[in-house]
Amino acid sequence: MILDHIALLVSELEPVLERLSELGLPADEIETFPGEGTREVYLGDPERPARLLLLQPISPGPYARALAKRGPGLHHVALRV
Repeated sequence: MILDHIALLVSELEPVLERLSELGLPADEIETFPGEGTREVYLGDPERPARLLLLQPISPGPYARALAKRGPGLHHVALRV
């Protein structure tokens, strides 16, 4: 098993991206997934495992409910098997 990514649920992508880019962490382009109700961006080297995924809810659904219930923070850890 290899750690693929760690996903963090955030209320807004841009402030978090700005801070992480100050630390030198490269980011992919922000993608919008209306069917999932999210805006998402991966950070870190795409050729290496253990990337960081930021998820921002943009419509009602499970991600918005999780953010409302638990606040921002760890959403999931994904393993490649």
